[in-house]
Amino acid sequence: MIPLSLAEIAAVVGGTVEGDAALTVTAPAVLDGRQAEPGGLFVAFAGEHADGHDYVGQAAGTGAVAVLGLRATALPTVVVPDVRSALQALAAHVVARLRAGLTVVAVTGSQGKTGTKDLIAAVLSSSAATVATRGSLNNELGVPLTMLRADAGTRFLVLEMGARHVGDLAALTGLVAPDVAVVLNAGLAHLGEFGSRGAITQAKGELVRGLAPGGTAVLNADDPRVSAMRSHTDGPVLTFGRDERADVQVLYLVLDQLGRPSFTLRSGEASAVVTLPTAVFPPFRLRCSC
Repeated sequence: MIPLSLAEIAAVVGGTVEGDAALTVTAPAVLDGRQAEPGGLFVAFAGEHADGHDYVGQAAGTGAVAVLGLRATALPTVVVPDVRSALQALAAHVVARLRAGLTVVAVTGSQGKTGTKDLIAAVLSSSAATVATRGSLNNELGVPLTMLRADAGTRFLVLEMGARHVGDLAALTGLVAPDVAVVLNAGLAHLGEFGSRGAITQAKGELVRGLAPGGTAVLNADDPRVSAMRSHTDGPVLTFGRDERADVQVLYLVLDQLGRPSFTLRSGEASAVVTLPTAVFPPFRLRCSC
């Protein structure tokens, strides 16, 4: 999180400050008061079964210095009519301020998003400061919370983006247009919510349509629904998979008894043997992370 005064936050989100408007937030935003860090912002939602405003004391005890909520609290508070919209607006503002030095990678797909996101983050973090989605916090709240963990030293922002309805990914890329959009597959996860395989494919394609100008789409050549998404962009497209036409081809993929994969990657005339030290997926069952 870049340092922002409550007055600045209120101006960004269209809120009013109850308390010290000059107070500066220096740590990330959280929804769970137990996870607040010194200098952080506690985001208080009022839900059907619990009201986050009742946990402001807990958040203050772990370090939060301010609240983003619907009403005044014991801590200095930016009061807004819609907490979700305010959280998203704040996240978009923070990343826009950092954008010149930041590369944003977004990952979606019916299966495998979380593992793929973790692998990408592991590779990128070896070369520069990287912020990535924790776990599978990939929805309209999890994505802005991850964005708000970026600061002036962050060079890569890796965002897992999930969808349960057509339009969800368009909304998320409206917060931040990725420089790289990775689409793994268009399967049957959440078929009940989407209604059809075609709607699922349409939803996943929104990530490619939402690319920043000149951004790169990274598409699964083995899934015809995904490879067809190249038509959604005029920018560079890189394909991967077992298909011999893939730009990066996976060959000789095997799993050992612990589910750890070994394979050869081939791109053009170059190739490399890869062995991962941990299982990416359980060997007999793919884990679906919405």
